[in-house]
Amino acid sequence: MSKIKLINLKTKKPLKTKKIEILDFSNDLFEVVRNSLGLTVLKQDFTFLDEKIKYLLLDENKTITLLDFKKENFGSILGRSLYLVDLLTNNLGKLKTYLSEDLPKDKILEIDFNPRIIVLGTNFTKYDHYAIKQINKEIDLVKCQVFPDYLVLEKEYQSQNYLENKFPKSEYLKEIIEHLLMLGDEIVIKEFPHYIAIRRITNFAYLYYEDTLVLRVLVDGKYQTKKIKNGKDLNDALKLLEDAYV
Repeated sequence: MSKIKLINLKTKKPLKTKKIEILDFSNDLFEVVRNSLGLTVLKQDFTFLDEKIKYLLLDENKTITLLDFKKENFGSILGRSLYLVDLLTNNLGKLKTYLSEDLPKDKILEIDFNPRIIVLGTNFTKYDHYAIKQINKEIDLVKCQVFPDYLVLEKEYQSQNYLENKFPKSEYLKEIIEHLLMLGDEIVIKEFPHYIAIRRITNFAYLYYEDTLVLRVLVDGKYQTKKIKNGKDLNDALKLLEDAYV
């Protein structure tokens, strides 16, 4: 698997990584990782059906998210989070009732209750990739390396894309999706009722309909919007996606 190597340009020596201490949820590193992954805390330090849960998170699309950690290079790819995902999905009614104690109904209606798991680790193998492909869950593998003054996150792999064929289809949409899949296999394309989200580690583009297909894409820190009505618009949109991907 790929290895990240950072070189100090002054000393011309590689920066040494530190042992990941993310498992200590009380430290500042967890907050940095959480923010970098675009996650917000929905609930923390609570008990649900006799199971203690440290953090229940939401991603940018308001999808329930759990963080997991591959503790060793040759350790298990998934820990307790796989059990918790089943616990939550098998008891959605109870979970919504529990959350309604703190959240208004309109906020609960915004939540996507199909949980996602993000696994952090210093290294993943082809066996890890194979393992998550066999599990019918939304799972992302993110390589995490901690340096003295830096944190490096690198999207490694994901279980699958999530297109449910409910979003209005067109030839332009088909070409955009095919182009995205050619850009890199770490890209996730996920369909929601009113839009399609496109992400690597975090979202960098959205597709939705107004009077026509619209692409909204993050390029150089700013969102640009492109309506796609003809072939020229399509080519411009594909170029924007390439610029955002680099």
